[in-house]
Amino acid sequence: MQSLVKSLNLKNVSELKDVAREHNITGFSSLKKADLITLLTQNMKSKGFYENLNEKLTETMVIFMDLILEEGNARKYTDLKIDFLDIRSASTFYKIFNQISTYGLIYEEGVKSGETIIYTPKELVKGLQEIVVEKSKLMPKERKSEEISEDDFDDDMTLYTSFKTINGLLYSSYLPIESLRVFLTKNNINGEGSKKDLINKALYDSNIKLEEIMDQLFSKAFLQDICIGLQIPKSGIKAEIINRILKKLPLQEIKTPKIVKKEEIIASVGSSAVEVSKERVKIPKPPKPRKISDEILYEDPERFVGYLKKLKPVKPKDESYLEQFIYGILYAKFNEKVKLQEKGRRGKSRYDITLADKVIIELKVATSKTTISGGLGQLQMYLSEQGVYKYGILGVYDNSTSKNLKSQVKEKYGNVFIVIW
Repeated sequence: MQSLVKSLNLKNVSELKDVAREHNITGFSSLKKADLITLLTQNMKSKGFYENLNEKLTETMVIFMDLILEEGNARKYTDLKIDFLDIRSASTFYKIFNQISTYGLIYEEGVKSGETIIYTPKELVKGLQEIVVEKSKLMPKERKSEEISEDDFDDDMTLYTSFKTINGLLYSSYLPIESLRVFLTKNNINGEGSKKDLINKALYDSNIKLEEIMDQLFSKAFLQDICIGLQIPKSGIKAEIINRILKKLPLQEIKTPKIVKKEEIIASVGSSAVEVSKERVKIPKPPKPRKISDEILYEDPERFVGYLKKLKPVKPKDESYLEQFIYGILYAKFNEKVKLQEKGRRGKSRYDITLADKVIIELKVATSKTTISGGLGQLQMYLSEQGVYKYGILGVYDNSTSKNLKSQVKEKYGNVFIVIW
């Protein structure tokens, strides 16, 4: 991974000044890029920098940084996100990701395999590790899952289906209103008003190009996640990714009310009068549904989901127990077409069960909606990475005290179906 100087050089002048502001560094307003990097490098290596940083890092930020530093100083973006979604929501992930990026603590780097690597410059690792260790001592030993509202939960899912317009993307919870205010203020535009007002100012009342808006508001890694949801290629430099997204997500047109004259209304009503025929029409009876064989049951997602809903798992001791239970039932029906996947890093499955190279099945024992949100995010990434599977199923055993998770989530998000027992 690159040094602090080379990493800072990846940012433009405006972004470097943002880093300086975040750390209360002064005397940067008139500096050129090279001098800005020198100023930041000197400050970020000082003892005072880490003392101030210790106060700035929240518990969630510490968890995020720990997930990077536990592997040295770098993680694959997909692995980092999967682990974070086990305990926090997707909207929290992007909010923390952007904030820590603005602090100048993490950077993105592409590798030949097409993966995005998130890393911390080597000069910052030791100081950050000390902060993480000290602050972790004050945190609960077991990291509790984040409690999120139903609205937040549903919005977390939208990333994995699709947005229809650029407006919808900006209006989602993945873009905090504070980021919009900062963006507008930096571009000499009044940052007051509701989120809808701020979006309209950026999109319609300013002369800022859409490409520049996307570049300033979103990280490359986030934009690549959007590409996954839109089912378009995510490789290439940031500008190429933005152009692909803008071709898919049009700018919503502002509808102006049409003034209709009285004469036009009368003419419209008169011309639309249609004489209805009194002749009775014989409606044919619908054909009886034919029985679907086991071999092609999984070709129809709706039918296969209906089949899974009828299963009655006994209360599992853990997710491994649930995996074995569902695998045993499916194997008895589909034989060798069903495969139970091997465990991945630190005992975690990359995905649990596959069926005939058509379906990925991920299983969770859930005590809250957050578990389902994390499982959905994992499953959508698996589908995107593997490429050959048509759809995924998230099977969830409701182990919550209220036993009402089924009423709080949708049954389908994009090409992923949710079955709750």
